[in-house]
Amino acid sequence: MKILYRSRSYAGDPTAVSGLLFVPTTAAPVSGRNVVAFTHGTTGVASGCAPSNIGPSYWSAIDGLARFLQAGDVVVAPDYQGLGTSAPHAYLVGEAEATATLDEVRAARQFAPAHASPRFVVWGASQGGQAALFTGQRATSYAPELTLLGVAAAAPATDLQELFEANRNTPFGRILSAYTIDAWTQVYSQLHLDQVVTRAPQPIVKRLAKICITERKGFLAVGVLQLTLKLSYLKQLPWETEPWKAPIAENTPVRTEIRAPIIIAQGDADPLVRPAINAAFARRL
Repeated sequence: MKILYRSRSYAGDPTAVSGLLFVPTTAAPVSGRNVVAFTHGTTGVASGCAPSNIGPSYWSAIDGLARFLQAGDVVVAPDYQGLGTSAPHAYLVGEAEATATLDEVRAARQFAPAHASPRFVVWGASQGGQAALFTGQRATSYAPELTLLGVAAAAPATDLQELFEANRNTPFGRILSAYTIDAWTQVYSQLHLDQVVTRAPQPIVKRLAKICITERKGFLAVGVLQLTLKLSYLKQLPWETEPWKAPIAENTPVRTEIRAPIIIAQGDADPLVRPAINAAFARRL
């Protein structure tokens, strides 16, 4: 089912967040059901790109959903702040992703038929991998009544500076940076489009930000627009330019210890999240 629950924005203000809640049909144990929090990868930055808006066709993208339900687990899948609601989407903003995830675990516990216990794990890939790691590092301080049992992140967006630099000349890298630049100018008051983007491509960046990549027509539209987004669209590299450098560093996990087991999965042939970046990240852990 789709739910709407109360959370906090990046700035700490109350905000509504939407998401999906799945409850097994089997009887709940006396101790309550364990919870799996699934944090999704990039779908876009416009409100309409919320996974919960897609319907049952999206459910197959929740990796492991059927197995979790068969095991008797409750599954929550937050849309994150600004997807499915009117607030700006805080794309790749770890704090907002973490609070949205932790507050949906809390919301599941308020839904009596779920019989959800305070025990949970968090699992996601790509943007969702970053969200999972930030959820892990914020769990103890933000939601001390919950018990984090583990964090799983596949091809997570970890070192954002290295990620953007490695992909700045690739088609999807330009899309990724355009999504981030547009979203962050709405989240961080000190950031503005004209600080890092040349004048002519600015309307293209804004148009890209309105396109979801969850459907074929979205991929086609993104493809057309990214062809017109030339390599020179950045007049300054955000990861080398203030005031952009500070948020990029702030949204690179893990600056706080995660007090639970962690597994990092990474494909050797991943063309976007380069294996070397996450191998170095795993060593730092």
